[in-house]
Amino acid sequence: MGQVAGLLLEWAARGQQSERGIQISLALTREEIAHCIGTTRESVNRILHTFQQRLIIDAQGSILTILDLAALEGYAGA
Repeated sequence: MGQVAGLLLEWAARGQQSERGIQISLALTREEIAHCIGTTRESVNRILHTFQQRLIIDAQGSILTILDLAALEGYAGA
């Protein structure tokens, strides 16, 4: 979870602030994200789903919104 959170935080630095949070346009597929951090696509899917259930992120297609930056930083160990 920490690696996915860290990657999302890196991308958040270039994201757009909206009224809901920080929006990121995902240029990579979940398979490519998994390859970047040395895990499986299934693990990335499971982690993103968990973050979404906990209202840390909202993922709609290729647009991901970080709803709770502090929680994401906690998972990243920041």
